[in-house]
Amino acid sequence: MTWICRDGLFIGVERHKGQHASQWLKSAAKDASDLRGYFASACSEGRWDCLGSTKSPPRLVDILSAVASFAKRVPDGGSGILLFSGHAVTTEAGLALKAFDTHADFLDDTSLLLRRLFELLKPHAARRKHFFVVMDCCRNGLADAKANDIPTNICVLYACTQGNVTYEDAKGGVLARSIIEALEQIADETGATSCSVQTLCARVARDVFSWRPALALQCELCGSGADRTRLPLARSRSQWRREQRDEPRSVITYSFGTPEEHAHGVKALGAAIFAWYGISYLNDCGKRFIEDHFRTPPQLELGVDIAVPSGCARWSASEFLAHVVDVPVVAGDRLTMHWSRRIDIDEVIGIKYAVRGEWTHGPSDEYRLIWSNVAGGGRYRGVASLCWEGSRTALYVSCETLDLDEMPLRTLLPTLADVFELFRSVA
Repeated sequence: MTWICRDGLFIGVERHKGQHASQWLKSAAKDASDLRGYFASACSEGRWDCLGSTKSPPRLVDILSAVASFAKRVPDGGSGILLFSGHAVTTEAGLALKAFDTHADFLDDTSLLLRRLFELLKPHAARRKHFFVVMDCCRNGLADAKANDIPTNICVLYACTQGNVTYEDAKGGVLARSIIEALEQIADETGATSCSVQTLCARVARDVFSWRPALALQCELCGSGADRTRLPLARSRSQWRREQRDEPRSVITYSFGTPEEHAHGVKALGAAIFAWYGISYLNDCGKRFIEDHFRTPPQLELGVDIAVPSGCARWSASEFLAHVVDVPVVAGDRLTMHWSRRIDIDEVIGIKYAVRGEWTHGPSDEYRLIWSNVAGGGRYRGVASLCWEGSRTALYVSCETLDLDEMPLRTLLPTLADVFELFRSVA
C-alpha cells in the first residue's frame, strides 16, 4: 500500500519575541514558501498551505490551529507533508519548536513540543492517514534530552542528528534547498511523476551538491512508511524537452539460468549501480534508491529488469547503459526501448550508415538492423529488431555470434552505446 501526498502545510518561523536581531533566521519563511511553491507546481489539484512571513511570524495558537486543520483535511488513506522551519531546542520534554510568542523562561509552556505535534497527528492513523514531517531546525540544547516517540503513521526527516545544529546560507536553508534540488534531479533522471520519501532522503543525504559543504547537512530519517509515502514531482525543463521529443523508455532485461546465478547477478548489478551513484552500502535510504532501478519482468521468474535513467547534466543515459552492461554476469541480456508513438522505418533507416549495417524486412512486418562489431574482430554482430504494437513502437537489441549463438550485450561495446544514443535521438 502506498500513500500519495496531495496536501501540505509549510510553517516558517524566523524569530520569537525578545530574541536579538542577530539571532533571527534569514530564510525560514522563504524556505517554507519555496517548498510550498514546488509542490503546488508538482500537484496543482492538491492543497498546499504556507504559514509564516518575515513581518508576521506565527504564534503558537496559529500553528496549533493550522496543524489540526491540516491533519483533518488529509483524506482517509492519503498522506500529507508538514514542514517546520525555525528555531528549536531540546528540553526535558523533548524537542521544542519555537513560535513567535515563545518565552525563553517558559519553553515547555509557550513552544510547540514535538510530542504535542505528534499527538495531533496520531489519532488519524485509524483513518489510514500517513504524514511526512520535516523538521528543518536545530536539535541542540539539553545533552540527555529524551527522544520523542514517533507514532506508526508518521515518518520524520530531521535536518540534523540529535545534539547538532542546522545551517542556512545566502540562498536559503540547506535542507530546504537540498530537498528541492534533489526532487528536481530525481524527476530529471527518472522522468517519474512521483518518488518515495525513502528515495528523496537517499538523494538528500548524499553529498552531490557543489554548493553544499560535506558536513553542512547530516539529516536523519526516522519513523515508518518512508518507502510507501510518495511525493509528487514537478516536471524539470529537461524532462519537458524529453516529453516533447517523445524520448523512449529503456530497459535492460537479464534472464538467469539458476537461482544461484540470479542471486549473484542481481548482487553484482546492484553493486555496479551503487558505485555509479557513489552511494554507501551502509546507507539504508540509498538502498531504497537503488532498488527503484530494479523490476521483475512479467513471466520471467529468474529475471530482472533494470531501468535506464534519462541522464542528467553530469552523465548521459548511454554512459549509464555501458556501465551496467559491462558487468560480467552469467545471464542472457537484451536491451528494450519503447516509444509511445509509431516510429516509421524512414526515420531510423539512416542509422545503418553509422554502424555499417543493413536493414532487412521480416515476414511479420518487422525490420532488423544487423551490424558487425568491429571492436570484437567482426566475430559478433548486433541485432536491433524494430516492431510495432498498435500505435506504439518497440526496439529489441541483442548480440549473437555469426553462428547465431547468443552473446552478452557487453560484447557490442562501445558500438552499443552509439546505437542506443542514435535511436534515442529520434524525435
